[in-house]
Amino acid sequence: KNMLIVPPGSGIIHQVNCEYLSRVVMEDDSGTVYPDGCVGTDSHTPMVNGVGVIGWGVGGIEAESVMLGQPITMVLPEVVGFQLT
Repeated sequence: KNMLIVPPGSGIIHQVNCEYLSRVVMEDDSGTVYPDGCVGTDSHTPMVNGVGVIGWGVGGIEAESVMLGQPITMVLPEVVGFQLT
């Protein structure tokens, strides 16, 4: 009842877990929606971006400090947009 079996051939299992656990869209108390985020220690973590979750792959020390309640700081790149016509 409370168990999920992922059959063989479904993909890289830790990536499947990131996709399964992600809420994709979060909503705060005021009704503002924003994308979910995921910090992981594996090179496959950023693949969760494919379902609309902002994923970063970080080192073990950074991930450990987040699990202990410390905030994570990141340098975000400048967002550049363009319009196709």
